[in-house]
Amino acid sequence: INSDGRVKILDLGLAKRLDDPKHRNFKAGTPDYAPPELHDRGVPMNESSDVWSLGATLLYAFTGHVMEIYKPGRLTLSMLYAYRGELVKAIQILDAKVAEFSESEGIMAQELSSFIKNCLVIDQGKRATIESLLNS
Repeated sequence: INSDGRVKILDLGLAKRLDDPKHRNFKAGTPDYAPPELHDRGVPMNESSDVWSLGATLLYAFTGHVMEIYKPGRLTLSMLYAYRGELVKAIQILDAKVAEFSESEGIMAQELSSFIKNCLVIDQGKRATIESLLNS
């Protein structure tokens, strides 16, 4: 937290330049914060992968809940169901957390909840972009 009260989160442990083609297929991440595309060899990691990880990090910071879905190996139908099941659970936890706030605090909690939900979309093509998140 800086002197202005702004929270900054930074983790560059596996940072790679995405404009370099040899890094496009590099796949690694902290297991419980890793996006679904980590498992799919045909789908490259990109900026939306970071959006997922940001959503998972904020989910934990706001609710204390970690989605336990990471399984090493290829993305399978059962893994997709696991991601969907954990997302349903995470959304229920988010909604319950928002309900704990007073009316005046609730608006900010609802906005954060919506932000997190926009990050945690399984389909990479439908997930919020960095630009859309910055403008929301």
